[in-house]
Amino acid sequence: MTIRQLAMILLAIIIVVELAYYMHYLKAPAEPKLTMEVLNNEAKMQQIFERELNDWQYGEERRTRFLYILGATIIGGFILASLMPNRKL
Repeated sequence: MTIRQLAMILLAIIIVVELAYYMHYLKAPAEPKLTMEVLNNEAKMQQIFERELNDWQYGEERRTRFLYILGATIIGGFILASLMPNRKL
């Protein structure tokens, strides 16, 4: 295995971890299931409202910022990996 191959493998692992983070934590919240029990519970309704308001205010900004970071990681990683010497470890 060469240093360049090792750098490409590490870059691929970083990209997969970033994508998993995006898919798990930054996705838009699912539509809440409103049952009569939830509608009659003031605390649960307040929690649903705050979650929706938070995503409405900051969700798109967070997702866009993450996509910029992911793009910079991919481009910068490929540039650095291509500059690595192609020597055996």
